[in-house]
Amino acid sequence: SIACFQLVYFASTVAVAATLGAMSSPSKGCGDLDTVVLRHKSGASAEIYLHGATLCSYKTNDGREHIFVSPGAIFDGKKAIRGGVPVVFPQFGQPDTAMPQHGFARSSLWTLLSVSDSAEASVAVLELSTSESTREKWPGSFMLRFEARLTAANLTMMLSVKNTMDAPFSFNALLHTYLKIPDVGRVSIRGLKGGQYIDKVAEGATKDENQEQVVLPSFTDRVYIGGEDGARIVTVHSDLAEDQPLYELTNEARIAGNSQPCDIVVWNPFEAASPGDLPPPAFKNFVCVEPGLVARFWDLPAQATAELTQTILPRSALQSGQGGLDVVVLRHSSGASAEIYLLGATLCSYKTPDGREHIFVSPGAIFDGKKAIRGGVPVVFPQFGQPDKAMAQHGFARSSVWNVKHMSDSNLASTVTLSLSDSIASREKWPHAFALELEVCLTATNLQMMLRITNTGDLPFKFQALLHTYLKVPDVGQAAVRRLEGLSYIDKVAGGQVKVEKEHQVVLPSFTDRVYVGVQPEPKIVTLHGDHAAKPALFEMTNASIVAGEAKPCDIVVWNPYEEASPGDLPPPAFRNFVCVEPGLVSDFSELPAKASAELSQKITAL
Repeated sequence: SIACFQLVYFASTVAVAATLGAMSSPSKGCGDLDTVVLRHKSGASAEIYLHGATLCSYKTNDGREHIFVSPGAIFDGKKAIRGGVPVVFPQFGQPDTAMPQHGFARSSLWTLLSVSDSAEASVAVLELSTSESTREKWPGSFMLRFEARLTAANLTMMLSVKNTMDAPFSFNALLHTYLKIPDVGRVSIRGLKGGQYIDKVAEGATKDENQEQVVLPSFTDRVYIGGEDGARIVTVHSDLAEDQPLYELTNEARIAGNSQPCDIVVWNPFEAASPGDLPPPAFKNFVCVEPGLVARFWDLPAQATAELTQTILPRSALQSGQGGLDVVVLRHSSGASAEIYLLGATLCSYKTPDGREHIFVSPGAIFDGKKAIRGGVPVVFPQFGQPDKAMAQHGFARSSVWNVKHMSDSNLASTVTLSLSDSIASREKWPHAFALELEVCLTATNLQMMLRITNTGDLPFKFQALLHTYLKVPDVGQAAVRRLEGLSYIDKVAGGQVKVEKEHQVVLPSFTDRVYVGVQPEPKIVTLHGDHAAKPALFEMTNASIVAGEAKPCDIVVWNPYEEASPGDLPPPAFRNFVCVEPGLVSDFSELPAKASAELSQKITAL
């Protein structure tokens, strides 16, 4: 197939273009076919082929693809593209055997009417109207418009069908959305219970849907008949046991300005019904969830317009990351995003809704599931440094595989809680019973991390803990950390000497490794500036600690190794692009009574 290389190439070039602030524009796709590429300022992107007005890519600002295109798709400008979001009109299936299956819109060449960018959305509008070619297949006179509207958080597609005749016509219309998923055999679709569906695999029998979740263990082809007027929300889940969806889909239909019940088609052919341009096992990686007016033919009055709309909102989910490692991707409704690897509960990305990345990860970081990830926000526990030479530096939490305890999305925040408890492996390194939880809370304006340490044993233990936050900066040599004046600090570069910070800002002209000792139990606010000569800050960080229910002074570690102390997985000059500003309980060991908990938190606000 000629599809694969160019789609991969598109993915990388769009990401680069978005980073450089490129605008949405016409482009060329597979088979040298004309496309329009939407590039939102957040880094989200989409690509629509003029052939069939087929949307073939939608990526959120984390770079992940949400639309499936068959590896066998044919981009010859004649055949409908297998995958993406084909436009079905004026028939669904092939009731008129003289017309192509699903009509002619998906294999016709559309015209690009407009493409525009704004702070809120990037929008493309395509049009197809009556021609001699369409009249050979269908006598109606019409005008179709397909609008794709891309924001930081979602993609909305709207198909409008206008009857340009002086008499009504009958039609079907549908957006044939192929959603990318890990495994169709594990997927479930929710929000369809209580309705009826036409089971096309069972020769069109009408059945009742009594299940909370629709599963697809084999060839599935169902038309869920629209019930009530108004928006119909359906969720797609990657696992039968998962309450958290991969996608939330809002589907609507209108005719002549009036809301209509929207049908939902659920389809996957499995190998049994896979067409030639969908070579097995490609069917495993998609499910079609399609809004339409297809359970019957609908009449469209003269000069009236019908509309179909689908909004795809990717939700927070457990996905596959670098090195095939499991990673939780948090996606807030504002367009902000974060990524937390289960290895070490290491947060490796935090992007604000404008698409800016604020967390540094080394280009030499090793994602092998064994070594701690260099960069991000590693969790340091139960020791800082290596006072116990028999234990790994900074403890074992940052190189252990954590579990997902809870994940949720709301308008206010997207949140995940990861957990790690003592095991045979941990007790070989440290003899105590414990439970760790890392809660990451993402909002439109900030990112909050809270590490909770619970002593689950019957005896007290001593520990150290720290959030080893690598913040992205343009140049460490120009950066400055403020609001540390007057504090004592342990200068580890100077052999552990205790000094007093007399400057109003801490600059890092060379290898810096300091532990600023907390004094007051109140939360400590620190600011990081990209230029020590400039007043505005890049970040404001609120740091706090609690031990056994009592607020404690929070230490602040400031670190950058420069070239002289850069470890092997931090190849120079990578050190230039970060400063570590780390909240911790590390200037001494803290004692945690049996059954008690300690908490360490940091809120990062990018300014």
